[in-house]
Formats: sequence, C-alpha cells, structure tokens
Amino acid sequence: MSCSEYSELLKSTDYDVKFEAAKEYYEEKEYFKAETLLKELLTVYKGTKKAEQIYYYYAYCQYGLNDYDFAAFHFKNFVKNFSKSERAEEMHYMIPVCYSKLSPDPSLDQSHTQKAIEEFQLFLDKYPNTERKEEANNEID
Repeated sequence: MSCSEYSELLKSTDYDVKFEAAKEYYEEKEYFKAETLLKELLTVYKGTKKAEQIYYYYAYCQYGLNDYDFAAFHFKNFVKNFSKSERAEEMHYMIPVCYSKLSPDPSLDQSHTQKAIEEFQLFLDKYPNTERKEEANNEID
C-alpha cells in the first residue's frame, strides 16, 4: 500500500477494512503501520470476539518492533484476558521468549535472564504436555 492509502486508512471508519489492512502490514513485516491500526481497533472491538484476534496481532507487532518488554506485557495480558483461547499456550510461551531476548551478556545484570527462566518454568508447569517442552527446557538450561 502506498503512503496515501495508509493515510486514508488512518482516517477511515471502516474497521473491517482497517483490520484486513493491519493484517497485510503485519504479514509484510511493517509492524509500526500494523500496530497503529490495531491499537485503534482494540478500543473499537473491546469486549468482542474479534478483540482476541486483534490483540494477538498487536502483541506480535510489539515483538516485531523489538520492544520485548512491551511485548511480554501484552503476551501476559493476552493469556490473562483470553485464557480459554486456542492461542493461549503460544502466547504464554512468548512471555519467556521476550525476556530471553532481553538477556544481556553474562557479565551484566541477569535479572531478565532470571525472569526468562522463571517464566519458562511457569509455562512448563501450566502446559506439561506441550510440544514446546524440549525447546523450553533447552532455554532454561
């Protein structure tokens, strides 16, 4: 989409079109544009079934923008607000992934590393039969 198309989208009140455009931007890894559209849609669709899908993309936009603290916050919120979702396990797994991305060189403060280990363990405790078990255990090690 061109810049003028994006500008028109920002002004539009056709929320279905905005959501489809946000998904396209997300797929094209244009996370900032997708995030801007999704942020508005979160308020419009709050409390609806569509809010879950919008929040899923919104959290991953934060991850795609390398804002791992913010992404972890939103992955946690997703799990809290949509605990029955089929995506809850995936989103729960992304919490410690974010913290591990924030882990610095071993000679520096390891609070993010410790948080990642704790979150991976919480994930394994909640989903003991997950397909991600080996990967999570490798991250803990």
